[in-house]
Amino acid sequence: MLLTNTFLPLLFFFLKESSGNYTFFLVVIVLIILNRIFNDDATIYNSEENTKYGKEKFNNSTLFENIEKKTFNKFSPLNDKNLMEATISLTVTMLFKDRTDFPQKIIFIKKYFYKKFTSSSQYFPALFSHHLKNHCTNESVCFWINKKIPSNQERINILYFLAGISMVDGNLSKKEHELLVEIQELLKLETKDLDSIIAMFTRHEESKKEQEERKSITNNERRTKAKMETYCTILEIPSTSTFEEIKKAYRKLAMLNHPDKFEKAGPDMVNIAKERFLKIQEAYEFLEKVHLSKK
Repeated sequence: MLLTNTFLPLLFFFLKESSGNYTFFLVVIVLIILNRIFNDDATIYNSEENTKYGKEKFNNSTLFENIEKKTFNKFSPLNDKNLMEATISLTVTMLFKDRTDFPQKIIFIKKYFYKKFTSSSQYFPALFSHHLKNHCTNESVCFWINKKIPSNQERINILYFLAGISMVDGNLSKKEHELLVEIQELLKLETKDLDSIIAMFTRHEESKKEQEERKSITNNERRTKAKMETYCTILEIPSTSTFEEIKKAYRKLAMLNHPDKFEKAGPDMVNIAKERFLKIQEAYEFLEKVHLSKK
């Protein structure tokens, strides 16, 4: 409308001054082109229409709101797609803390998401790509997770996956550890939960190194002591615990992490529980063996 009010007086002015000169016709053509350009720009930069288009394009995902506000929509319902997006956001924060072995970490992440979120895996590339540029705050994501997932064990499994990303390169950096502590607190989990998870991955890395360096290791006593400390941490007990205390801790964790308890949560949760259960069992069997050898 503004452009019409501006151009009409100009048209009359040039009509009066042209007196049949071809300049008039040239000016008219230029003004028509300019009017078209500005009208197109007005259409393109209509924020309301763009927002509508963006939401339709992403199939009503919370992603569009997340990128604009940098917070996770706390009113989003619990479903595979929204849980995947929440996990992706935390994944990206972990990924950026240490880019060592970045390609291998990406492979690890893709395998996890395509296996766990099979029904929503088609959304992973777009969501992951956008969150790499602008992910949500950890506070808003964890607030939503706590609200929608009351089960401590399921939240522990998310933390377990994030710790797995940090250990792809075989080393937990200071920044990665600080982030894991932050997320553990935001997810309202206990310190011993994170310590147990880290110990599991530490033991895994120790096992790999032992296989590579087995011939060069001569101090069996020192190695056994280090293993005992790691396994005691997995069972969430001090290394000075008696065998009765070890058995009590094992029974408690075995009951909490038994795969049968996660049957209703789906096969992915069952597989994660199995992995944790086997590591807890491995810790107990080693400590039992050490105790029997002392008799």
